[in-house]
Amino acid sequence: MTFCEMHKNSGGCEECPNRHVCDNSTLKIKIEHKHQADLAQGRMIWVRFPDSPMCRHLTITEFEEAKKEFNRKAIEVQKETDADCVIYATKTYNEDGSIRTAGLDIIPLDREEYDRRVQSLGSKDEMVYTVYKR
Repeated sequence: MTFCEMHKNSGGCEECPNRHVCDNSTLKIKIEHKHQADLAQGRMIWVRFPDSPMCRHLTITEFEEAKKEFNRKAIEVQKETDADCVIYATKTYNEDGSIRTAGLDIIPLDREEYDRRVQSLGSKDEMVYTVYKR
């Protein structure tokens, strides 16, 4: 039995663990169309990754997909380390509301350190994506 047959009635491609790599995936096709539209319309941002000192130029769609993966990793790290908070992404905005830069990382912190770091940002042009302990 293939993954397509297993997930056909339960939620389709949205529930399938191979949804990002399967050639039959409607989700993969939808993401590729969004990516092509981003390229055509010039919706690109500079993104800092933890494994490189240089930023990468990604489409908005590529960034959102990468952010989802970092969110999953942050949830795993939070469970493994029992950290109060795990920061996994940041965005900095220009005055016109467009994204200036973005960053992806996995940073487990206790609550006091998290509050100190986020307060030090202290501006409305930054967004911090965080997983919290329940």
